[in-house]
Amino acid sequence: MPKAGSGLPPRKLVCLIFFLAALLAPIEAYSGVYFMSPGKWRDGRISWRYNPAGIAPGADEAAILATVQRAFDAWSAVCNISAEYSGSTTTTLDQTSARSEVVMGYAALPYPQAADAAPDSEDSASNYTYFTSGKIRISTSIGAAIQYNPNVLVHEIGHLLGLDHSDDPYSIMYANPYNAMPALAPYELYGDDITTCANLYGGKGIRTDPGYGNSLPADSKGAAAKLEIAAIVEQDGTGAHALRLFNYSAVGIDYSNAYLDGSYARNIKTFIPAPGDNALEVWVKSTLPRYAIDLAHNIGGQSARTHDLVRQLNFTAGTAGTISGNRIDTVESGTLAAYSARGNIQTTAIGAQQIYVAALLGTAIYFRTAQGWSAAVGPLLTLAAPGAVNFDILRDFDARALPSGTALYVGYGASVDEMLARQQFKRAHAF
Repeated sequence: MPKAGSGLPPRKLVCLIFFLAALLAPIEAYSGVYFMSPGKWRDGRISWRYNPAGIAPGADEAAILATVQRAFDAWSAVCNISAEYSGSTTTTLDQTSARSEVVMGYAALPYPQAADAAPDSEDSASNYTYFTSGKIRISTSIGAAIQYNPNVLVHEIGHLLGLDHSDDPYSIMYANPYNAMPALAPYELYGDDITTCANLYGGKGIRTDPGYGNSLPADSKGAAAKLEIAAIVEQDGTGAHALRLFNYSAVGIDYSNAYLDGSYARNIKTFIPAPGDNALEVWVKSTLPRYAIDLAHNIGGQSARTHDLVRQLNFTAGTAGTISGNRIDTVESGTLAAYSARGNIQTTAIGAQQIYVAALLGTAIYFRTAQGWSAAVGPLLTLAAPGAVNFDILRDFDARALPSGTALYVGYGASVDEMLARQQFKRAHAF
């Protein structure tokens, strides 16, 4: 990374215009939503079975089963989910919880629902909510042709994974899928879908932009809801640690839950992590309003009890529970049309460490700060080191207009000069 403040060659001026238009303009971003009870499938693994009872006459059973598996595969392609078909079963849809099974079967559903799905039990012996059973219900009346609109199943399996509705009308997890889904390519997940699942299970990088246009009806637009936080672990003089949520979008946080290595941290401000690798998972609910109920289909109306964010802060602790070692990690998700990236930094340095996010075009550098992007040097946030932090580099950003060669960097130091001198930075992405 060149020294901050370097000049821009004249031949780059045209690219700079496009760069500034894309990067510095106001961004309409959306927030994925998770179920009220924080939870997911342990290790992202799901084994599902099929109960053929109630199948409609003339329905193509093989095509329906293939559609369900391909819908699972769409999620597996973008986040660390593994779903395997394990054959038929006699377990009915109302017995899944008692038998700890995931079953796909047939049921009478209200019009216009062709299918639905959800987890329905959890591991009560665990401090963390790990789903242990669930159901995928296909409508006995209109579900026989589900293979002709497979995104309905992609949407419902998103619920089975622990995702609730998005307010992004281009998302498969949009509140009213019956408005949005015909406009989306079959089995294609959008940026908000991918990032929401990646925050929960871990990501697999960005996907090729499926090229969604503005073909959705105007009345399907939801209210944009954007919430960005940083989850910070900071060490005090006793070796204990404290969690701090740094809200750098000035959006209210209603409440948060935190889990350290799968255990609910009731007093998260004073905890000592075990030696080795630790994972601190933070669930946050914002005070932002959600979209309105879709009265035409009586679908939507997001519950105010759902969570908006999951942040997974990873760090390594020594034998005394203190931060051990220095590291910079980045995780990408979404598409070029809705690109997201998170940074994870830990350091054993002593004192205030500035966390920098920079975009490089040629020799010109722009810094992301709490107030937005600027050519002036400035940090995104400050870490009271030793400690660790997980933060958004970009979230649901339309990167298609960025000129080729634009690069994103993250780093830390007592100052930007120290960051550069010690090479405490990493390239997150080159467009």
